[in-house]
Amino acid sequence: MLRFPTFSPCRFFLYHIHLWVTFLDLSGPFVSEALEAATSAVSCLGLCLQLSLTLDVFNVVTLHVHAFYAYARRLFIVEWSGLAGFWRMFRGKRYNPLRKRVESWNYRTEQLYVGALLFTIMVFLFPTVAAYAAVFWLLEMAVAGTNLVVWKAVGVASMTN
Repeated sequence: MLRFPTFSPCRFFLYHIHLWVTFLDLSGPFVSEALEAATSAVSCLGLCLQLSLTLDVFNVVTLHVHAFYAYARRLFIVEWSGLAGFWRMFRGKRYNPLRKRVESWNYRTEQLYVGALLFTIMVFLFPTVAAYAAVFWLLEMAVAGTNLVVWKAVGVASMTN
């Protein structure tokens, strides 16, 4: 029943992975030459600079994780706010942005019917969107943790000099 709605975000992220792999394939030879030149140039420099350059390369390589996290987070926020809006709709209320408050409102039957359909779709999609958001949040935290460890190593290496 939920095969298509679950499959759509999956295809979206797989397409972006395909774009990232294509980008790496096209830029791979240039990046490898630049890394070889940079490695030989920085080999005579200090540990702090080597760790900092390693951190920069790591951040460039994991750029797609940041992008996926931003996509999943935005999708989760849109889904959550949509569910909140439809929930207010069923209670006979709406948010007034001019007064920045929730007010009572009388909806027509057609509006409630369409709202019920969209609310049902969003309720069934919510676990999938939440799972994507959780997975990419965990990946983002892993990248941030690795950055923190290397950054602390740079700090320790710079204090010993």
